[in-house]
Amino acid sequence: LSWNHFLLMQSRALSRLTSYYRRALVLPISDNGRSVQLFSLVRSISSTNYPGREGYIRNPNVVQERPEWLIGKLCRDGRIAEARKLFDGLPERDVITWTDLITGYTKFRNMREARELFDRADSRKNVVTWTAMVRGYLEAKQFSAAETLFLEMPERNLVSWNTMMNGYAQSGRIDKALKLFDEMPERNTVSWNTMITALVLRGRMEEATNLFERMPVRDVISETCMVDGLAKNGKVDEARRVFDCMTERNIVSWNAMITGYAHNNRIDEADQLFQVMPERDFASWNTMITGFMRNGETNRACGLFDRMPEKNVISWTTMITGYVENKENEDALKVFSNMLRDGCVKPNVGTYKSILSACSDLATLVEGQQIHQLISKSAHQKNESVTSALIN
Repeated sequence: LSWNHFLLMQSRALSRLTSYYRRALVLPISDNGRSVQLFSLVRSISSTNYPGREGYIRNPNVVQERPEWLIGKLCRDGRIAEARKLFDGLPERDVITWTDLITGYTKFRNMREARELFDRADSRKNVVTWTAMVRGYLEAKQFSAAETLFLEMPERNLVSWNTMMNGYAQSGRIDKALKLFDEMPERNTVSWNTMITALVLRGRMEEATNLFERMPVRDVISETCMVDGLAKNGKVDEARRVFDCMTERNIVSWNAMITGYAHNNRIDEADQLFQVMPERDFASWNTMITGFMRNGETNRACGLFDRMPEKNVISWTTMITGYVENKENEDALKVFSNMLRDGCVKPNVGTYKSILSACSDLATLVEGQQIHQLISKSAHQKNESVTSALIN
């Protein structure tokens, strides 16, 4: 739902800016003591140290000038009870205030309070409020409630449609997502990408390809998704054609194509692409090392590993596992020893399983006992797969 969150935040920010531009809500000092109570509340809030606090929260006058902003800020920080107190003390509440508090409750899965507020909002809620509630139900996996509310919406915007469609896709109801996609009065890139990604993840590549070809404007997300999906389904040449036609590529695009070659045993083509990458990350290096190891080219894997500017636990574990799978267990032990000596990263479950396998094959009791001691001091001592490897 990250793309939809981004769109919702954009629309909410624009609404808030417009609201603040038009007016500043000022509470009357003599309004049944509300201002005094709120003044005290803000002082208590502002005296508490918490991450992300902006300096001007410390100013108690913020309650008179920006009460809506403060409620939204408290909700985003997870301080819902304090936000609710501030909300309850306001003589007037606009749609932004209602929506922020409802969203705060849904974020922390308090759907009962969220729905109670939503129902109370009446005419003071708009399409953003409705969409926030639908999204809350979806994130809480209350799909039936989300669907019912979506159908009851008096109006829907593009974000509403995308939110519901993504909810269907996330819950595996691809056909319902497709039906909603076809019913949409308008679509944007997020709509197309959501549907294409859902189809690719379900292995429905023919439908994904048809949708991709119909897409009026493609972007790096849709194209990368197709490269990845086609390659994973063995259609590497088709994936390469999409890759070559891309007007923009990011590191994920490059990694998807390299991974496609490597997983389909076309390691030389993967290496050629790797050599011309404008930038590389851990995934780029680790994919190539895995590819070389799977092809039994341990020397090439070792050479690449030595050239890595920085290694993570996956890099070390990939080398160790690769040596074990190629029956070069002594080299696996050397890499493990170097990993411990390097000290930058700690072994994980996969590392211990592979190195214990190497010890078992070599029947090296001393090394096995030393590794057993390391495991007993780590957080992995109770892991079932590690325990099983120790027994073996």
